[in-house]
Amino acid sequence: MSVYVVDARRTAIGTAHGMWRDTDTTGLAAPVLAALARACPESGLIRQVVMGNVRGPGGNVARVAALAAGLTDVPALTIDRQCGSGLTAIEVGHHWLAAEPGYVIAGGVQSVSTEPLTHWRSEDGRPPRLFERAPFAPPGCPDPEMGEAADLLAAECGIGRERQDAYAVASHRRASEARRAGLLADEIVPVDGRDRDERPRPGFTVERLARFRPIFRADGTVTAANSCGVNDGAAAVLLADEGTWARHRCPALRITAVRSATCDPGRP
Repeated sequence: MSVYVVDARRTAIGTAHGMWRDTDTTGLAAPVLAALARACPESGLIRQVVMGNVRGPGGNVARVAALAAGLTDVPALTIDRQCGSGLTAIEVGHHWLAAEPGYVIAGGVQSVSTEPLTHWRSEDGRPPRLFERAPFAPPGCPDPEMGEAADLLAAECGIGRERQDAYAVASHRRASEARRAGLLADEIVPVDGRDRDERPRPGFTVERLARFRPIFRADGTVTAANSCGVNDGAAAVLLADEGTWARHRCPALRITAVRSATCDPGRP
């Protein structure tokens, strides 16, 4: 079954503790959901909202944001599949549309800046320990930090430091060029007057990146400069089944199939 991405909106992406330091998941996601609802050709046929979120404020993040966006009659679901949560939301939307034609809003939201501080409960009278990271595997299984796992995977696949640095430089350059050309303007929903991504650095060069030291392993290749940043923001797409899309035939991206796979817990 084919499903169509008929629209896509997002906030500007902010560096953690940067421009969105005082904006929670609702404040980020609700404007995006509202923009997609306004853009929907048949807003009365929006069947579901599904959003990915990791270590958020608790409760149903998607439902709270949908209510704030005015989607009071639309059910909503929040998914936690760590870094794949937003893509999984689209996968779930694809399956939903097979059962009920119409539209689904799917995406993700993250507010590292405002996520609650939580603690492990102490059973022996000692002070509680700060919950610093989620366990990705049970005791007895490997559970490396993501950066360390990326180092291992890069070594196994023969992806050297120079290649990673060059890719990072190209990513920053392309984002900066797209911003200068106005190519991102239509997809960004201004929130509190902010509509400019914080992360892209047009002045990055391979020579500059080469000066950064590996973070996780002395012989590693992952650095603070060639890794993705820790960010705040929200993004979502408007999905439609084929029959619904055919009534309007607006420009769209066709999804022909979706699939998830697992991997060794010792790797990302």
